[in-house]
Amino acid sequence: MRAFTENAPLTDAEFDRLGQFLKSCKGGEAMNLEELDGFFSALIAGPEVVMPSEYLPEALGGEMSETCEFDRLDEANEILGLMMRHWNTIAATLSKGEPYVPFLLEGEAGAVNGNDWARGFMRGMGLRHEGWASLRMKWRPQFGTARLLNRATGWRRKRCDFGILKWAKPTCQKHKRTPESKTHRCVGLLQ
Repeated sequence: MRAFTENAPLTDAEFDRLGQFLKSCKGGEAMNLEELDGFFSALIAGPEVVMPSEYLPEALGGEMSETCEFDRLDEANEILGLMMRHWNTIAATLSKGEPYVPFLLEGEAGAVNGNDWARGFMRGMGLRHEGWASLRMKWRPQFGTARLLNRATGWRRKRCDFGILKWAKPTCQKHKRTPESKTHRCVGLLQ
């Protein structure tokens, strides 16, 4: 059994492994990688702590014992380890005051629009609605409701339409996280 001591960002192969696992969860309610990234970002940047026992069922589409099948204990530890490493990557980036570049999947026709990321972020906000609502009230006089998510996350966007963000299109590969692609992306998360 392997301990969760590795803190390196996930590799492409590890993202693919985690993505395949999420697709295999029963019920079809598990988040995809982009939505999971937005969800984790909201929980980490949010005003209150959310424990894994509360957020994992939301991410996996139900209780782990009901939605996930593992052939062995090592496989369960591997998946949880990948999720925690990704969480730690986001948290470490934000704690350093650096912008976090989100994980965005390429959609049909090669579009990278971030809708799943925004959906995940909103779901994360929903787990601590009261905490986020207090921030909204605090910032409302200065920024208005439509700009709240932009202010809370540091996102730069073209416009906000009913809480779903329309992102300026980043030019990046499917989900490569190379230093070159980071310079071409036009969005980032700051805490």
